Amino acid sequence: MPYRPTFLNVCDLCMGYLIAHDKMKGYKKCVTCGKTTFTGGMMIDWNDPKAMLSKHFTVGEATYLPKLKMYYKPNEVEKENILKLATKLDIVRDFIAKPFNVNIWIRPVVTKADGTVVDYNALIGGAKNSAHKVGSAVDFNITGMTAQEFRDKVGETKLEEWKLRCEDGVSWVHLDQNPVGASGNLIFKP
Repeated sequence: MPYRPTFLNVCDLCMGYLIAHDKMKGYKKCVTCGKTTFTGGMMIDWNDPKAMLSKHFTVGEATYLPKLKMYYKPNEVEKENILKLATKLDIVRDFIAKPFNVNIWIRPVVTKADGTVVDYNALIGGAKNSAHKVGSAVDFNITGMTAQEFRDKVGETKLEEWKLRCEDGVSWVHLDQNPVGASGNLIFKP
């Protein structure tokens, strides 16, 4: 099988999410269709903020906590959530064709160097059950486009295709991977 370098964790057959294959080093398996793909064994250095998570996004963008001026090292579940979202965001970013400026991605409970434990989501006044807490949501601005222009361009059809939700009524773009709530709306008000 030829080497196919990629930053994308997206199956080229069904657009499903690729995860590391449990028995074959250097391969990933699609969680949707089961297709196995050789990826060359690219590893992500979660200690390097400049390391690429995907085609467009870095470890630093996903893990920086601005109010604490520090990078967070995610656990394995958070890493999976971040990678899954980064894969979807690459598709969104390519569709929009403009740079995204990440404001915040993960909002974890973190232990600072001095031993102080901080609930970052609570610190910034985030929703109690925010998808940000586990790395499944991101807030960003888009160069040359307002958040409302983004929502208008994308609409619920694209959000459904990408399996993402979008917050309405805010001046930034919020996308998350949470399931659609009782309202059934992919564009929601918190």
